[in-house]
Amino acid sequence: MSSSYERRGRATSNEMYNGLSFVQHFEVDHLQRCGARLLFVRNVYRGDVLAVLRNHKELMAVDFDGSVELQPKITLR
Repeated sequence: MSSSYERRGRATSNEMYNGLSFVQHFEVDHLQRCGARLLFVRNVYRGDVLAVLRNHKELMAVDFDGSVELQPKITLR
């Protein structure tokens, strides 16, 4: 039996922003001013958070250190 827990639902923008680091806030804000939309925030390794955005058809990811990956290897379901 799997002990993992997955919560799905719609979070508000404020709820998504609360989990971001300061540098992630800065980068996400910059990308949003360029037209990107914050899709979701995913908890990854050791409590770090990955912010996933979309600009038109392109996905972008901002890691905990604020690095932006313009072609992340993420599959949306």
